[in-house]
Amino acid sequence: MRTSYYLLLILWSIVVSNEGCQKETLDDVIYYDNIGNNPKRIIFVNGFHVDNPIASIVVSHEEKQAYWAPNIIEDVKTIFQSSGASLTQSIFIDGAGENAFSKGYERYAAGYEYLIENIDFITQGLLPNETINFYTHSHGSAYGAGMAQALIDQGYNVECVIHTATSGPTNFSTPTQPYTIQFGYKGDHVVEEEHPVPGVDRFALIIRNDLPLLKRHIGPRIEENTRIISEIKTLNNLSIHKSAPKDQLISIFDQTVVFDKVIIDGYYAKL
Repeated sequence: MRTSYYLLLILWSIVVSNEGCQKETLDDVIYYDNIGNNPKRIIFVNGFHVDNPIASIVVSHEEKQAYWAPNIIEDVKTIFQSSGASLTQSIFIDGAGENAFSKGYERYAAGYEYLIENIDFITQGLLPNETINFYTHSHGSAYGAGMAQALIDQGYNVECVIHTATSGPTNFSTPTQPYTIQFGYKGDHVVEEEHPVPGVDRFALIIRNDLPLLKRHIGPRIEENTRIISEIKTLNNLSIHKSAPKDQLISIFDQTVVFDKVIIDGYYAKL
């Protein structure tokens, strides 16, 4: 099944013009009012896309802000505001590789270079105590990791990175300085969903049997994830055997792959 999806991606990348994945000069930005304590800005980094609406079955035919479902943008805002923070900006960056099979390390290097060349745009109006946070998807995870590392190297405070449905997770690293979460949906046939990116703090593979297989890759950019992120952040390495009373505990995680720095038996989320 996974091979057939990759073949589709190859066909789309050949048929459509390369212009569908080129970076543009101007990036989408949403500015927020009522800035208070603990200001944050969010950088959304999208994944691969092609200029063909049929592609939305597996990947997107949109980029930047249009790549994300509106409810996801609001959901991610809620995630980063959960600690009483206020938001200054949401910036939308195109992190797609040159083709469907670009390597993670290539996208990481491209993201690093993009940040260095566009640092004034990314940091415009940055407040003295403002932190920078990332929410990435698919190809965008490696690109966003490169951007985050470049910001750190330039002395900026990157607080949190959330990677979802990460493409090529074993051939790039994510910065260790920010608190980093990675998750995907079990059964994602587009990426290697069971592999953590070196450098992440918490990794989880989410069981979403309610979603059709074709939606398990695009899920993190169209399905709300507030509960999932909250559970991943707050679970305390609690390992429960399969005989645990199911009326008290419900698993939303694959027990074999979730880990906090080191692999453990598994997490269960209390209702």
